[in-house]
Amino acid sequence: MAIIRDYKIGRHLWTVGFAPQKSNLLEGNLGIIYYPTKEIYVSQDQTEIGQEESFSHELVHALLHESGYNEKIEDALGDYYENFVDALGDKLLDVLCQLEKGEEK
Repeated sequence: MAIIRDYKIGRHLWTVGFAPQKSNLLEGNLGIIYYPTKEIYVSQDQTEIGQEESFSHELVHALLHESGYNEKIEDALGDYYENFVDALGDKLLDVLCQLEKGEEK
C-alpha cells in the first residue's frame, strides 16, 4: 500500500513524514503522532510492511483524536488502549489495502 503524504480528516489536513527511528522526531518509536501540528511520522528504517503497520496505528490515533473521543477511550481502556489501537490499525490496514487493489469482498 502506498502511504500518501497528506490526509484530510474532517476539516483538518494531516501530514505524514518519514524519519530515521533514532531521530528526535520519532523519539525511538516506530511511529509517532503530533496532535497540535497534525503530523504523523513513521520510521524509514522499517520494511514496507512495518511502515504500513506503523502508519495505520498512528492513523487510528488521528481518527480517534478527530472524533473527539480519543481521551475518553484512552481513559476507559487504560493499559489496553495501545492494544486496541494496534488491533483497529490492523483492520484499517486490511481495508486500505483492499481499496487500493480495488477488491470487493
